[in-house]
Amino acid sequence: MPYGGKYWNVGLSDPGKLSATKKQLNYLRSLTRVDHSGKGLTRDEASDLIDKAIEEKAEKAAGITQVQDQMFAALMRSAARAANEAGERWLREHPEPLFWVTDPRTGESKGVHGRIGSAHITWPPKGQFHKWLDETWIAGTEDEDQADRRIRRKYIQIPHHFSERYEADLQLACEKAAYEVLRRAGNTGGIKVVVTVEPGTVPEAA
Repeated sequence: MPYGGKYWNVGLSDPGKLSATKKQLNYLRSLTRVDHSGKGLTRDEASDLIDKAIEEKAEKAAGITQVQDQMFAALMRSAARAANEAGERWLREHPEPLFWVTDPRTGESKGVHGRIGSAHITWPPKGQFHKWLDETWIAGTEDEDQADRRIRRKYIQIPHHFSERYEADLQLACEKAAYEVLRRAGNTGGIKVVVTVEPGTVPEAA
């Protein structure tokens, strides 16, 4: 592996085989009320379970609620796919790590390929999409802390494969792609992309 550990290397051809992200596990718990965090799911497996749970949830809905539920569920799936494609594209364009950091949770050294930071899509201020998100994201994982819960209530948690990466520009590429999918739907007004960059980190190469 030329660029670091087995679970971080962006040279890995299929990131879907990495462990499921916290966003995916939170979303899956919200849909199923079951904690999958100890089941060793990959990102692809988690995506499949999310799609299945969304379909089952839509089938249980009734009337206009069912139509809205199916519409917003399909919209979130499309947004996640767009984010994954954008993330894969960004990593292909930035194959070399600019510096290395130590993961405080695992002690592993991880290559970072751009500025450190994060990007998110804000919740819509009101409307049916806001209501749907509120109902869908009401549950978190049992070990979720208050900071994570506040983030879920402030930002739309797109369950893409790269949500736990450190690079601000990678996160921005994913979230912008998801944002464009949501924006084009025409009934998700008021959302916007926000980005935070850690001061003093390496700027993105020209």
